[in-house]
Amino acid sequence: MVPSVRLADALAETAVRYVVVGVGGANFHTLDPAEPFDTGDLDLLLPLDGENLTRAWDACGRLGLQMKGGDPERVVAERLTTRATRPGELVLDLSLEISAFAFDDVWAERRTFLVDGVEIPVARLSQIIRSKAATNREQDRRFLATHAERLRRMLDEDED
Repeated sequence: MVPSVRLADALAETAVRYVVVGVGGANFHTLDPAEPFDTGDLDLLLPLDGENLTRAWDACGRLGLQMKGGDPERVVAERLTTRATRPGELVLDLSLEISAFAFDDVWAERRTFLVDGVEIPVARLSQIIRSKAATNREQDRRFLATHAERLRRMLDEDED
């Protein structure tokens, strides 16, 4: 089982609410799974909920991921991103906000992908693209420009 599927399974076991976003989320929508977008991490969006965040941290810990976090109440209050890593295998960012969308909006429109028998909630491709555009970081502008035609084809397929 690939790391993201093991992670999704662990998160489901502890009833963590989350949605895969970012380039990792876009990879679920790709028309050719043999050609994923290159990304160095997996981004999860979680609600502003300290108990949910604590369950997510616990699930990551059970998988042997090293956490860089802090007090859940402070992390939620300041909307900080926490990072969980397993060197050479997985870099996971647990975010409590993304540009252009609130968690509940993304959650309401999520798509669920079944991978190796595990359900993985993923943001709609249109939300991922709009969030990347709204973030307006150089790496996001470069990703959107480099893959503009491919993303358009994926959006057309996603809306069918």
